[in-house]
Amino acid sequence: MLAAVLTGAVARASAADQALRAAQDAADHFDFPRAEAAAREGLASGTALPDTAWRLYAVLAESAASMGKADAAVEAFVRALELHPALDIPPDASPKLWGPFQRALRAASGQSLQLVTHATRTGSTARVHVEVRGDPGRLVDRLVLCLEDAAGGFTRLPLARSAAFENDIQCGTERCRHYVVAADGFGNELAWSGSPQQPLEIAESHGWARRHVFQLVGAGLALGVGAAFAVTWLAADLQLAHIRGDMGSYTFAEARAADQARTRGYAGFLISLGVTGLVLGSTLLW
Repeated sequence: MLAAVLTGAVARASAADQALRAAQDAADHFDFPRAEAAAREGLASGTALPDTAWRLYAVLAESAASMGKADAAVEAFVRALELHPALDIPPDASPKLWGPFQRALRAASGQSLQLVTHATRTGSTARVHVEVRGDPGRLVDRLVLCLEDAAGGFTRLPLARSAAFENDIQCGTERCRHYVVAADGFGNELAWSGSPQQPLEIAESHGWARRHVFQLVGAGLALGVGAAFAVTWLAADLQLAHIRGDMGSYTFAEARAADQARTRGYAGFLISLGVTGLVLGSTLLW
């Protein structure tokens, strides 16, 4: 029934891949007990990659439903949908399939397994934090971080589980390339964050001052200019006070020049202060 949906290239030959082919063949010949056994054998092998794992659960669900094991079919369908939300069954499928499948759709509620990874790095040490989202079938048993080594291979490191999964790692390469694997109790790889072909990278994080050195220098310069304008403004203001106190000793041109200097100094001080504020404010947004 699900042959058209389940047909697809496998990433590599494994015991799980062989079991999947045997299970699909048995289901195509309506030998559902043999299909169920083959699917369970494939999952128990612990060698399935994400594309194989959901297909094994889909065959398991079809086999269980066809044999009248509705609850087992719902459980397997939920897990297949978690790993592959696009899973569907043909419109002309047996009611034995439609009932469990509809129940599974409601139970899964559109959730799909996702790994949300956040990492920070200082020097060669990085802290990786991974949150598991969308696991209605409760498949995830552990997470493994695969860290690229100097030879271009990947070393597998378990992530400690608390509220989420996290660990400190020592980066063996400049870019600290890695990917994260969610595995079930058998060791099947259910989902990846990154991949061996497109690994994630951890850039070295710098301190706040180092990251904003240009803004801080700019703010310092603007503040220095503002201080110079403030001195000009205060000196001109003081000179005007003397002129007003002894009008007979100063000319009108001198009084006008002092007033203009005070105005320029005050305006320059305000502009410089505003620029300093804008530059410093940008460091909080970047």
